Amino acid sequence: MASATSSLLFMLNWATQDSTPTLNFTSFLFVLTSAIALATLQIAHKHN
Repeated sequence: MASATSSLLFMLNWATQDSTPTLNFTSFLFVLTSAIALATLQIAHKHN
């Protein structure tokens, strides 16, 4: 889980580096969606 979190932080950091606000926002949404998907998988795995 730690590696997944660090890779998400890396993607978020990379997204915020971009000077284009639209691409920045799209990247942020992508990272947010990935985080939610990972969290959902973690919860589903715990309940299994």
